Amino acid sequence: MHVNKREEAFDSVGALDRVCGDIDLLLDLSEMLRTQSNESIAAMLECINAANFSDLSHKAHSLKSALGNLGAQTAYSTAQKLEVAAENQASSEAESLILILSENINEFWQAFSDFCSAQGKQI
Repeated sequence: MHVNKREEAFDSVGALDRVCGDIDLLLDLSEMLRTQSNESIAAMLECINAANFSDLSHKAHSLKSALGNLGAQTAYSTAQKLEVAAENQASSEAESLILILSENINEFWQAFSDFCSAQGKQI
């Protein structure tokens, strides 16, 4: 079975399953993720600059959980790799993964927006 890039960025079936089909709840959760993801990316970059790998690991874990709940599969996978890189204190790898994670989150938002439009909803 072939999965396209949009389906990798956003698992709509899984996300809807986690909210028992309640698209309005999914939209509410997405707004919380939007705020958290923007703040988390900035905070994680600060952690890299301060070589604070413990906080980086915690922030990556927290964001990973939120991404997973909303079906952001690719971003979830990258956040998981970032969490491991932070635990290993791999500064260069972690910094690269933060940039990739930011791109993955943007891809998620595009796929999520497309999904919402198809459902007659706006984000």
